[in-house]
Amino acid sequence: MIVHTEPNSRNNSQLTALDRDKWIERILQVRASKLSGAAKLVATALALNLDDTGRCERSTEVIADDCGMDLRSVRRMIRKLEAACWLEVNRTVGSRPNSFVIRTPDHANQPSAAPSIEERAHV
Repeated sequence: MIVHTEPNSRNNSQLTALDRDKWIERILQVRASKLSGAAKLVATALALNLDDTGRCERSTEVIADDCGMDLRSVRRMIRKLEAACWLEVNRTVGSRPNSFVIRTPDHANQPSAAPSIEERAHV
């Protein structure tokens, strides 16, 4: 589930592909000094694997393989995304994978210096 800052007429527990794509676009616009390319890659991989409830339950091993990164790096990027409020991690015990939920932090709603994809298309 993505946390919307603006009201949505649909049920907020239902994440659409458009919501997901807007979240990916927003995270890709974050400056490199605030969020590394590796963190953005992991975030995108998690977002592209959300189920219809808005959760990603893939193991970190599979995410690492998807991203072509080592496991320790993926875990570090997940911690960074969580600390920056882009991701909520519901940790599990045992062999079940953690559950990941994408979030939009409050600071991401401030105007960005980087133009959106739509703005760049009209230049």
